[in-house]
Amino acid sequence: MLPPATKVVDLGADHRLVDPAAYEQYYGGGYHQAWTYGLPELPGQRARIASSHRVANTGCYAVATILALAPLIAAGLVEADDVVVVATSGTSGAGRSAKVNLLGSEVMGDVTPYRVGTHQHVPEILQATGATSLSFTPLLAPMPRGNPVGGDGPAHRRPGPTSGPRS
Repeated sequence: MLPPATKVVDLGADHRLVDPAAYEQYYGGGYHQAWTYGLPELPGQRARIASSHRVANTGCYAVATILALAPLIAAGLVEADDVVVVATSGTSGAGRSAKVNLLGSEVMGDVTPYRVGTHQHVPEILQATGATSLSFTPLLAPMPRGNPVGGDGPAHRRPGPTSGPRS
């Protein structure tokens, strides 16, 4: 065990989630206490990270999605419910296991959804953005790097003057 004063950044998912039930549902196994979430672009996080001795690194899909959606939801420009995200990665984002679906010959010329509705980054995205519902579709594509993410949600309708016929 490391001394408490030793600074540690966990690159796995063990300490990202504050909700034990979400951790068990998406990762299985026993829950580990949440550490300071390591995304300094979120309000207040830079100071929390600087003063923490234990920091949980973000997931790849999660950071790309959070950076796009969190400011919009926080500013009230997008409603927190019914958020839809479609994200793409190459084989490095889909895992490094020796599986047939990850072979170059299988990936080239095709885009394939995977873990739709069960992807492990869903609770992390919900937790960090303030979204209350999320439809997340990860896609495996023939690309060597990158994590393009597209998202949308209902625009927040602000009360204002109604537009009527012009005279």
